Amino acid sequence: MQEVKLEELLEIGVGGKSTPEDNNQYLKKLDRQLKIEEEMMSDGRLAFEKEVRRAKEKSREHTTDYGLQMLRSSIDPIAIGILEYVEKSFSGTRGRIDKAAHLLKDMDYEAVAYLAMRSILDSITLQHTLTKCATRIAGCIQDQKRFSKFEQECRPLYDTIKKSIKQKTSYVHKHIIMARYANKANIEWDEWKVEEKVHLGTTLIGIIIKQTGFIQVVERKRGRNNTPKFVEATPKTMKWIEEKLSKSSLLNPLYYPTIISPKSWSHVFKGGYHSPFIRQMSMIKTRNQNFLSEISNRIDEMKPVYDSINALQDTSWRINRPVFQVLETFYNQNNPIGKIPPKESLELPAKPTSITDKKEFAEWVKNNKQTWTAWKHRASKVHEFNAKIESKRIQIRKIIKLAKTFEKEPEIYFPHQLDFRGRAYPVPMFLNPQGVEHARALLEFSKGERMGNNPESAKWLAIHGANQYGEDKCSLED
Repeated sequence: MQEVKLEELLEIGVGGKSTPEDNNQYLKKLDRQLKIEEEMMSDGRLAFEKEVRRAKEKSREHTTDYGLQMLRSSIDPIAIGILEYVEKSFSGTRGRIDKAAHLLKDMDYEAVAYLAMRSILDSITLQHTLTKCATRIAGCIQDQKRFSKFEQECRPLYDTIKKSIKQKTSYVHKHIIMARYANKANIEWDEWKVEEKVHLGTTLIGIIIKQTGFIQVVERKRGRNNTPKFVEATPKTMKWIEEKLSKSSLLNPLYYPTIISPKSWSHVFKGGYHSPFIRQMSMIKTRNQNFLSEISNRIDEMKPVYDSINALQDTSWRINRPVFQVLETFYNQNNPIGKIPPKESLELPAKPTSITDKKEFAEWVKNNKQTWTAWKHRASKVHEFNAKIESKRIQIRKIIKLAKTFEKEPEIYFPHQLDFRGRAYPVPMFLNPQGVEHARALLEFSKGERMGNNPESAKWLAIHGANQYGEDKCSLED
């Protein structure tokens, strides 16, 4: 990696403010800031790789950067391939109508293409057997067809159940709940046979191979009479995935606060972080390059905007250490006061039986249906609570980690960006002045100003206090 010459950066104005009098002290802080930005890159790469690993382990590879790109580019050609296959099957040119065509008839082919490709992507680098892959695809499509029937015949109940399971992350969990209520609503459905599923899934895999070229079916000898077939990415696809992962890991740094004033915005593409190795962000978060180009040419008109965003990111903050100590103590002691989430998940209620034999257990459930149903209901509520609280737990851990990192810094700053409407937001996530309540509570201005005896100051302090106590419906004078 090319060495950064601090003196040169200082000369051309890396900071948001004029060059400090004590250049040596500033250079030391700049050196530390560049190291922090280097850590942002490495931490971002590790977090990105961890996320990809987790997606693979949970069979959600379609949620990765490369998975989403492959999914978007393949739905239309796969849908066209399915349409051609079904039309050809019913045209009579094949001699007899293929069973898979019967199962696909009258379905939304784009939805089928999406489900089939998503199933493929969720195991594209894991190399599942052809039968397993085909069965999985067909199972997803059967669910789509079955639950579409549920929606048509019992729309109010369907909408209620769909809304209630929206937060659940597990597809299996969602499937079980939806199937249970479809049965309760007496939605008739003939379960597809295993051979039908394998045939349908294999047919769709063939269409995907023909229409995209992303995957291939290969045979691997596993014994004298055992040569199973596997579905895997083609060498060309694997090379593309590796290149995409390598590039994405570099483009996903974890953005942290800075310990010196951020680089002032003087152009749409000049400002923010200091290191030349951090990809230069745009001042306005948009993908419309024409808009950015037009804005960048209006230098005089944009000056008030640059001044405003620079004033925001030149404001210095520090960690409110007493508040941080309270927050960290309460969380570590698993004391979920206020909006602090519990550190540990709730334990599931004890099962009403310890029978492990399947036949005996089925008999027990038959004789104790009410007890078993009540336990499942309680266990489901605990599962739901734990799933909902997990994201909040991850959030507070990241807030605490960042606060601990910058706890002893006398000043920290937040690089800012604008959205397309002109609203300003801090770039660093989790710990920032616009974060959740307990994140905002951890920050205070590093340079306080005395109010003095100014009645206007006292008035605005009183208004702010009233707002904090919920008295925000009356006039400002009241």
